[in-house]
Amino acid sequence: MLGFPGARADFLPVESSLQASKNCKLMDMGDMAIQGTSVSLSRTGERTVAPGSEEDKRLKWLENRNREVVAHEQAHLAAAGGAAAGGATFTYEQGPDGKRYATGGEVKIRIASGRTPEETIRNAMQAEKAALAPASPSPQDLRVAASARQMQMQARAELAKEQLGEPDPGMAKANKAYKVAPAPTRGGFETVG
Repeated sequence: MLGFPGARADFLPVESSLQASKNCKLMDMGDMAIQGTSVSLSRTGERTVAPGSEEDKRLKWLENRNREVVAHEQAHLAAAGGAAAGGATFTYEQGPDGKRYATGGEVKIRIASGRTPEETIRNAMQAEKAALAPASPSPQDLRVAASARQMQMQARAELAKEQLGEPDPGMAKANKAYKVAPAPTRGGFETVG
């Protein structure tokens, strides 16, 4: 790693990102430069990149990637509501200008079972919405959405089972008033006389 005056330890460049080699020499003449690259260090300690260079192309890619990653994770957070388990976390890469750029990120989404099937369905729907919020969901986003959908289907099946197992008292009164026989429990029909 190469060090620059005034650079913080967490912002030191990696040799490969500067395309430096062991035979590069630092010039100490007011403005510093690394021979063999188009990166220079100004008197203020800020690194600059020559337009059109490989470092410039890398810098533009990093800037675009940073915008995409931040927007993607913000979309998750905005849609997550209570399903987010904290804020967004990012992985960073040092640019040739010495700044850090987000190249990856995540928002932890909580897919929690509720006390009732209805609450579980609401939780799973919120988690699915949060997972699919970005314009281009990642493969991991799609897996989270699929897990949330699976949880919804299980909760809906449980809800349907509960509803079928408990007769509606209002329907029992209506059937009695209109002398409607209850539905047959096993195949076949019964006659009402």
